[in-house]
Amino acid sequence: MKSFETWFAGYTAEVRSRISGASFIAGANTEWNWPVADISAVLSEVDLKIDHTYLVRDHCIEIAKWLELSDKDVELAGIIGLFHDLGRFRQAIGFGTMDDRVTGLHGDLSADVFLEEAPKGTLSADDIEVIVDALRYHNLYEIPEGLSERSLLFTQIVRDADKLDIFRFYVDKCEARGFRHIMSEEDGAYSPKMLEGVLRGENQKTSDIQNKNDRKLMQISLVYNMNFGYTFRWMLEKDYLAEITGVADGTADDVMKQVYAYATEWMKERV
Repeated sequence: MKSFETWFAGYTAEVRSRISGASFIAGANTEWNWPVADISAVLSEVDLKIDHTYLVRDHCIEIAKWLELSDKDVELAGIIGLFHDLGRFRQAIGFGTMDDRVTGLHGDLSADVFLEEAPKGTLSADDIEVIVDALRYHNLYEIPEGLSERSLLFTQIVRDADKLDIFRFYVDKCEARGFRHIMSEEDGAYSPKMLEGVLRGENQKTSDIQNKNDRKLMQISLVYNMNFGYTFRWMLEKDYLAEITGVADGTADDVMKQVYAYATEWMKERV
């Protein structure tokens, strides 16, 4: 595991160095063609993703231990967590944004970077296949059918681990950095279709977000796409949904109170 962590630290340091030292002519980057004004925002997102990566790695390891996997598979889960967002750094260098709508899916990019640049060490061919599948599918709305049992398990592990830290980010009021393309702050009523879906226990799509109320519904609905008792217990103990809905500070409206009650009970049933 140490060799993979050493490589990742060097890789991300090189990413930061390339972005920080980019040369510009007339306000545009001649190599990557994105505005000089975006440099600080891109570096902030890179730093956010570095922090996020280590936390997801830790969650992957803890979920794998909770599942009582072998020491080798616990390490494999940690490697997948460490590499799951490699594509984000390629996005940053190549496009100056981490918006998948502009760059293509970052899961695909993560798999590409792993195959092209990351060390493989003593990983077996099966391990590499599992890693590629987990990286490629960790961020999709649904896991595609047809994966091997082993690939499916590790894809589920990293998806849960990723969401646990995404929820931390959603509620961390000290976290000043953010994704420039996701956090809608427009006012507006809850979209009926999204609200009905959340109250049926269905995951919602970011593409359907119309305003900040819909954004909250989408965020809450991520719990319906989790897999393991470890994850549900963590969510209930941290009570992230109380923060998102406003139940924690008494600002929740009747809709958010209903959503909170439904989603919380849904998780309790699965623990």
